[in-house]
Amino acid sequence: MSVSSQSTASRLERLLSGVTEVGSPAAEPSHIEKGLHAHEETFGSISSTAGPALFLQPWNPRLMKHIFSNPHNFRPESKIQVLKVAKEGTFWSPDVSDAEINQVLDASIQSTCPNHTLVAFFVYLEHNREAQYGQQACISQESLKKLVERIEMHDAAVQDLLGRPDYWSAFGRRKDTTGSKSARYEFFCQHPRWLQKSRYDKLQHRAPCSVYLHYDKMMNTSYYVISAAWNDSCVTELLEEMGIPDPNMPYTGASVEAAANPFLIHALVSGYAYYQSTDYLADVRGRLFSEIAQVNDYSKESHAGLPEKRRGNDGRKKLENITKNLHLVSQTCDTGIANADMSIKLCEEMLEAYTTFSREIMMPSESWSQVLDSMKWILKTWHCQKNWLVSYKARKDTAMNFVRAEIRNAGVRADLEGVQSRHSTGQFYQH
Repeated sequence: MSVSSQSTASRLERLLSGVTEVGSPAAEPSHIEKGLHAHEETFGSISSTAGPALFLQPWNPRLMKHIFSNPHNFRPESKIQVLKVAKEGTFWSPDVSDAEINQVLDASIQSTCPNHTLVAFFVYLEHNREAQYGQQACISQESLKKLVERIEMHDAAVQDLLGRPDYWSAFGRRKDTTGSKSARYEFFCQHPRWLQKSRYDKLQHRAPCSVYLHYDKMMNTSYYVISAAWNDSCVTELLEEMGIPDPNMPYTGASVEAAANPFLIHALVSGYAYYQSTDYLADVRGRLFSEIAQVNDYSKESHAGLPEKRRGNDGRKKLENITKNLHLVSQTCDTGIANADMSIKLCEEMLEAYTTFSREIMMPSESWSQVLDSMKWILKTWHCQKNWLVSYKARKDTAMNFVRAEIRNAGVRADLEGVQSRHSTGQFYQH
């Protein structure tokens, strides 16, 4: 193994073990790296060579080594997509190889433009039973290692990136560099899945959507890593919003002014997740009201004095079907309520991170306030979504109580009819 590869492996192990104070990621020595010795003497902080490895949760060096040793977690060669928004314009590359990933990372490090630059890596997940979390990322092992090292990605974020279902993963932290406190920060989360509307809906049981942000204040650059299933609507909507006409073709266009805000993509994806939930609620509402209509029809037949339609197996079968369908609606409501609760907490954490980390970032005031207002609106809508689901659950309970009462009444009537039948045939007098 060469000295260079040994150095890279050593830096990666320190990153995966939770050491947050790191030197500049540039390949050549910079003024920051030259100040390493002075930094250690001044702050007396963790040494980049002798610092203790953190093994408290959520850091897990052993698990991370296991993940990187499993070849099924990665493609042999990378095939990701990259979006870059800078002052010069918007650049979209739909088929990025390993060599091109290195070029993107190196170019962003060498940039001296004072204006904000946004670089987003889109990593798609495909089902693979041999992978750590059943999903294979469309990036190679070496490219992911370099990406993790370059942006100091958190252990938990790496696992989310590879498809780990972790719907309470909203987390933000400051990251120091040698010579500068809080020069960088990261915030990452994983959005609940709203596409699967029942436990039997296996076609929609796709990989979760995880969004990771690393912001470097010194370079005024935001790095995003977004992992999701192919054709995830959140990613599709995001690209359309950024002006990409065809995701399968390279694109160069005018710069997106809103991209001056580092939290733009987090805010956008949160909004798309909300719109996914509206389809979920529409499905719950349709299924619930369909069963309520069946209950109402049954009730009308009872009050209309039409007992013949309620006798025998037909009436009991109808009640059984209503009971089963209402039970499935109840399960879907429970899942939706849990998703809404997690989305509320996620938005609260995102708002806190935004107001904390963005306070010292130079950006247009309109951009700052628009993203803030968007996050606040999304948080309120999640509360409304939860309230609707709770109300649907109450409507389901009311309908279920009626069905249970009818089932008990049907059982009593069946017993009475049996008694009357035996009495009419003289069975009580055969003794």
